[in-house]
Amino acid sequence: MADKACKLVLSEYDVFGFDLDHTIAKYHIENLFKLSYDSLISFLVSEKGYPEELNNGFDSHTDFLTRGIIFEKESGNFLKLDEDGYILRASHGTTFLTSSEIIKIYGTDRKWDHAAEIVSSVNNSDSYFIFENFFDMSGIVVVAHLIDVIDKMEGKRLEKYNVWPDVVSAFTHVYRYQAYSEETGGFFPKIKKDVSKFVERRNDDVIEWLKSLKNHNKKVFILTSSYVDFAKDICQQSLGNDWMTYFDIICTNARKPGFFNLNRPFLRLDENHEKEPVTELTSNTVYSQGNLNTLMKYLRDITGKDNPKICFFGDSLRSDVFPSKKFANWETVYLLEEMEIEGM
Repeated sequence: MADKACKLVLSEYDVFGFDLDHTIAKYHIENLFKLSYDSLISFLVSEKGYPEELNNGFDSHTDFLTRGIIFEKESGNFLKLDEDGYILRASHGTTFLTSSEIIKIYGTDRKWDHAAEIVSSVNNSDSYFIFENFFDMSGIVVVAHLIDVIDKMEGKRLEKYNVWPDVVSAFTHVYRYQAYSEETGGFFPKIKKDVSKFVERRNDDVIEWLKSLKNHNKKVFILTSSYVDFAKDICQQSLGNDWMTYFDIICTNARKPGFFNLNRPFLRLDENHEKEPVTELTSNTVYSQGNLNTLMKYLRDITGKDNPKICFFGDSLRSDVFPSKKFANWETVYLLEEMEIEGM
């Protein structure tokens, strides 16, 4: 995992990289969660035949929207762990388990069997899923409500659940990148119609800081998994019409974490459409997809250094912090809006 937290001296770095969503861009979280929930449920009701009562109840379970919640796909249980794998709390659907129930299921030490796997890789598996970013967290309430509905219909808790394939279908339908240009799926059309309802305009301090990086001859890039059309609108709302001037290069549809350990080529863009692969990157350009090796060659060229010191900011352990440290050895800054809410 990441190194122990230490004091960050920004002047020591040659290059600054940023994820986009929940990093450069800050969302109106309540609006975003509600839109995501409604879009997912709409698909599950209309396409998968779940009861319409799922359309109600989101507001009564917003306390479930916690980063790091783990869903056990077969048991229908949700777990919150400490750093040693101890189960701090658990629920079945939206019903919280008592301490004695947790011990009965997971043992007297309340240790989760797969904790070591998560610490070493931050990956999901066939048996569990980690809700660890703001785009998937509304799925916690969605899945919990599905478990509740199934238990109600069956009149008991089942030994094994199979809702996860339907949930994956819902996420795929709602978040497929083509949905933004097509205005389909429920989620993207609402954002496209009124970006300011979901994305904040960043304050002058943030914008002036980004400008100062370039003014002090630092190199700055965006590395986002968002597709180019969506990314451009979010950047414009966040930073203004001149947003591209704050960055040396913008990498969209990067498909992290694979960007860091696979060798997909960068693609030229023409009016937001992906075109042929490119092997040399040019400043002041927006690209799609790509890989770490090609980006690093570009950063070495523009800094004039064989080993430029890079600091990367992101909000996802799985997509940003862990792979950029493991595969690229970048210094990483993990952004948690929850700390701002807590006044930390």
